[in-house]
Formats: sequence, C-alpha cells, structure tokens
Amino acid sequence: MHLRSTLPALFLFALTACGPESERPERPATDAPADTALAATGDDPLEELIARLGELPDSAKPNIAAAMLESVESVPTAADQGGSVEFLWDGERDAAGVPTVARESNHAYAFEVTIGPEGIVTGGSLYLQISPFWEWTTPQAEVESMAGYTTAETDGEGVELSASTVDRQLIEFRVGGAPLPGGSTVRLTYGAGPQNKGDARSDRFAELAPAFYFAIDGDGDGRRRILPDPPLLRVAPGPPAQVIATLTSTARVGETVRLNLAVLDVAGNSGPEFDGIVELTSTPEGLEIPAQVELRSGDGATAELEFTVPETGTYRITAKASIADPILEGDFLPLPRGTSTSNPLRVSRAPRLIWVDLHGHTALSDGTGTPEDYYRYARDVAGLDAVALTDHDAWGLEPLQQHPELWQRIVDAAAAANEPGRFVALPGYEWTSWIFGHRHVVHFGDNTPLFSSLAPDSDTPEELWAALDGLDSLSIPHHPGGGPIAVDWDHSPPADIEPLAEVMSVHGSSVAPFAPRRIYSARPGHYALDALTKGHRYGFLGSGDSHDGHPGLPQLAAPHGGLAAVMCEDLTAASLLEALRQRRVYATTGARILLRANLEGSPMGSTLLRSALPEEPSLLVELIGTAGIDNVQLVTPAGQILIHDGLAEGVPEDELRGALPMPALEDSVNWFYLQVEQVDGEVAWSSPFFLD
Repeated sequence: MHLRSTLPALFLFALTACGPESERPERPATDAPADTALAATGDDPLEELIARLGELPDSAKPNIAAAMLESVESVPTAADQGGSVEFLWDGERDAAGVPTVARESNHAYAFEVTIGPEGIVTGGSLYLQISPFWEWTTPQAEVESMAGYTTAETDGEGVELSASTVDRQLIEFRVGGAPLPGGSTVRLTYGAGPQNKGDARSDRFAELAPAFYFAIDGDGDGRRRILPDPPLLRVAPGPPAQVIATLTSTARVGETVRLNLAVLDVAGNSGPEFDGIVELTSTPEGLEIPAQVELRSGDGATAELEFTVPETGTYRITAKASIADPILEGDFLPLPRGTSTSNPLRVSRAPRLIWVDLHGHTALSDGTGTPEDYYRYARDVAGLDAVALTDHDAWGLEPLQQHPELWQRIVDAAAAANEPGRFVALPGYEWTSWIFGHRHVVHFGDNTPLFSSLAPDSDTPEELWAALDGLDSLSIPHHPGGGPIAVDWDHSPPADIEPLAEVMSVHGSSVAPFAPRRIYSARPGHYALDALTKGHRYGFLGSGDSHDGHPGLPQLAAPHGGLAAVMCEDLTAASLLEALRQRRVYATTGARILLRANLEGSPMGSTLLRSALPEEPSLLVELIGTAGIDNVQLVTPAGQILIHDGLAEGVPEDELRGALPMPALEDSVNWFYLQVEQVDGEVAWSSPFFLD
C-alpha cells in the first residue's frame, strides 16, 4: 500500500476532523467513506492487522488508519532533516520576548528559513503548515487581494519556487529550475497582501504555542519532516466579556468550601485585561462572603475565596462583574455578560460529590495551549476537583508516540499541578484507533507508560487492556455513538480497566438514539445503550474532549460540554480511581446538576440481586438542578418510563427529594438508569443500576 502522494492532504483532514462538530472545517475531498474496504495484498502493518481481525468493524475508518501508519512508519532521509527558522517580527512581544497578537486579529508574518546542508533537489519542496486547528487563515499564493496571500523569495541562484495550497492551513513551495543548495535562505511572508497589509487571521483561542511549522522534502520522494523548534506565538485573549462563578457542590456543616471567580473573554479565554470588581450575593443569605472582590489582570482576572458553611440547606451565589471606567475615575461599567449565578451548594450529611473532566487536548496534539495552562485553567478558572490531560498518542503534527519528550512533559505538568486534598491532576493520552474507536487512558499511579494504537503489540482493545493490566489506570471509550468514529462494542472489557464509557462531550450525547443532544454522524448499534444490551456493564461518564484549552468549560464556545460528578470522600488519585471503578459517577452536559440515586441502600453503578429486592423497591432520589426540572425518566431495555414530570404543576421546581415511583420490572430488565432533563436543555444521566 503506497499513500505517499496523498498523505499530506489526507493526514491533515484526519487532524482537523477530531474537534467538536461546530469547530471542524468542511471535509476536504480526501475524506473517503467510513466503510472503505482495504484488501490485504502485501506486507503492510495495516494489512497484517486486517488479516489478524478477519473483518473490520462496520465503524472502522481504514483510510485514516492507513495514512497514520504511513506517516508514523516513514523514515526521513538526511535530505529531509536539518535547517532552521527565524521569526522576523517587529510587532508586540510579551515579557518573555515572544511575539504576541490578539485573538482573531489580522497580521502579516515573515520568516527566514535556512536550508539544511543537504539542500533541496529539483522537485523537492518546502512546506509552511499553519496550526491546522480552529480558524487560522489558509495560506494561498494565487490571489494577492485575498486573505492569506503568501510569498516566497530565495537567494538560491536559478531556483524557482512554485506555490500551491495543499490543504487547509498548508502551502507547498516546490523547487524548480535548479536545486536549492544547503545554507541558502527562503523568506516567506504569510498574509502579505497588497502593500504587506497583513490579512492572515489568528486563532480565536488564547494560547502560547507553536503556530507555524516548516517542513522539508529534500529529496522529492513525497515525504516531509518538520523542522525542529517551530517558532512560538502568543495569542492573547480578547476584551473581558463574562464572569464565571463556581462553587463547591457538597459540604457538611462547619466545613470550608471554595468559590472560584473568573472573568473571561467572549470565547471563554482566561486572563483578559480586567481591573474591576465582582459583587457577590448569596441565596439564601447566611454565607460569610464579602460583598465585593477586586480582580486584577496581574492575577489572571481570577480569584479563589474560602469560607465555612453555617447550616444545612441549598445555597447559590450570584456574581456581578464591572470593569473600571477608563474615563471616569471611580466609576465601573458592567460587562456585557457580567452577571452569573453559581451552581448549587448542598450542605447536608449526604455523600460528597466532586467534579471531574478526564478528557481534553492541548497544542501537543490537536488542541490549543500548553499542558501547564490546561491544568491551571481546570483548577483556577473552571474550579474542577480533578482533571486529566489526554493528548493523542499518534495524532498531531508531532505525535507523542514519536516524541517521548512531549509525553514526559504531560506527566511532569500533571505532577507539578497535583495537590492531593485540593486538586487532582492526572496524566493521560488518547488511544486513537481508527479501527476500533477512540479510547483515552488515564493514569492514577506513578507508572505512566504510553501504549500506542499504532504499535503492533497494543493496536487492538484486548492488547491495550493486557498492557494496562496491573496498573492504576483506566481506559475509557468516548464518543461511541458516532462523531469522528464510533466505538466497536464487540470486545469485552475487564471491569477493573474499563468500567466506564464517556457518553457526553463536545461531540454530543452517545447515550441512546432518543437522548437529548444526540451526537453528530450517529451510527445505530453503537450507543452506550447498545453496549449495555450486549452485556457490558459500563458506568456513564461525562467529560469535555475539549480542544480549546478550556477543560471543564468547553460549552462556553461549543454547542455541548461534558462533566462527571463522582461520589468520592477523599480527593486523592487513589480514592478517585476506586470510586470510578465502582461506577459511583454520573454524566452531565456540563451543568453541575446534583443527582443522587439510591436503590434499596445501593448507589448508582451498583449490581443488585433481583431475588433480594422487594416487590416494590424504593428508589430514593435527591436532585438539585441549575434550572427548573423538566422531567425525570427511567430508561430500561424495554424503553423510557416517565417517573417525574416537572411541568405538570406549571412551574417546575429546581429541587426534588424523596422516593420516586418504581414501575414493575420484568425479568428481562437487567439494568436501568435515570435521565434528568432541565427546562434550559441541560441533562444528567446516572450510571446504570444492574440486576442479576
């Protein structure tokens, strides 16, 4: 199988197709149908995999898998390596000297590329790859008056450079006329336009990361290698636009709780220029909080307050942010979306809930930002209790599989951010199989290996699980019902390694075909409900799968989000792992809805003996919404059963406690779960109860 001539365009499609639906560009023509068949005709890793399987799952995307294998296994020649890049920038820089631009701003970017000692033969190429994620302008050399116009000049004698846009954010300069000798230079200007006006638009998400990659195909064989040390660029946030208030969800009387405040720009980026105040009020009164808090740009426009709770009840805090008037000293102007109400805080003796997001990406694969900023945002902005960073194993411009130093950076960043009892930071990666579906692996212990979906000894689910056996680690299938690729459920996971499925994220809901917020490109037979029907005992987990650097809050810039609430008394990695393995968890669309469900003394996720249940078992529920409760449904293999209609009284309440009516369960019903819908469209799904 030879994909060399089509690899650049196809691989770029694969990269851009992994983000949430609303953020993905239209698919280029290189996207072959998902059910493309590959015949095993030669000695090839993918063909060997197909031969081992006998038949590919109906959800497999072997065209993408083939491109990934071809890319990972390609061996660069000496001519493809060497060279350096200088970023020629006369604009604004940050305190560390890094070139800085505002989000969604137009500029011209100039670079001088020094060619390595091997040079580039006639027919070889120099590539400029703009960060292919989100919304950078695609470079082009055809129309000077259009955005992204890119020029190239060289001091190589007799050399002619012919330009063509290969794919989104990728332009190729092919060498003609004469070879480009080693040591010669090429000056590229991206976004030149008439009179170098600067018309290349930057990303809309703030970050500090490489944005411009240069690659060399020195011998003209169609394979290219990225030059080391791509130049850094800081994309700064926009003006302050909104305030987020996040409150601890559960506590006992007299305990200390936290309130996280963050002023963000319109896209959810942290750290905008903000010097102002946030006024605070509690409902009901009684919380010992200040009437107002000052936030400053130097502190990232964030603050964390701690206070004790005096008595039982449900509390919420309303935050109103105002920025200092630049003209009238002492006056303040409200932000456009400057008022928000926190999630509910329930003070009682009930089991403790913590909020976690175990899936997200940075610029180390197909997202934005750095690992360090990812963990900081999770803790200081989103107010999460635990988070995992899960960049792709073999996906991105510099895949972790081929760059172990980048994987080590994730591990080190997690260790630096981890603070047991306060904040649990976990390292992880995404096992990006385009044959069986995507899983992310999260490490909860000190042993943190990376097992790639392209390695011959870990490229099937069974091999991955065998590799993880004995480790304090979980594998979690995600967007199983569709999206970039559905998950193949014809594999039986070990309960201690894969007890959960991620059913809600930026991609939408994979719970069931009738569930709200259904995932795009849905495939019948691949929902979580179908996994339960096959006998797999998965708990339900929500997580962001964020690519915008905003763990815990991707819904600020995307149609959907995803979070998980875990019943966990001690905020440590070991306690969290134990709770997840016991499926003491539920999923939401991102809203911090409080949901506790108990069947005859057993929490959600439990397995109960049918013979030990009374004829009319008691299902105790405590539900505290972030808005009015529309309905609560019991979902069984036989279908949906409405057990609470919040609209029946005309004005839905946001709290519900007590025993809900349990219908008679037929012998064929071996599992059921709760689906809670709010009037604002936010949803929560309990992990299933299982009956033996």
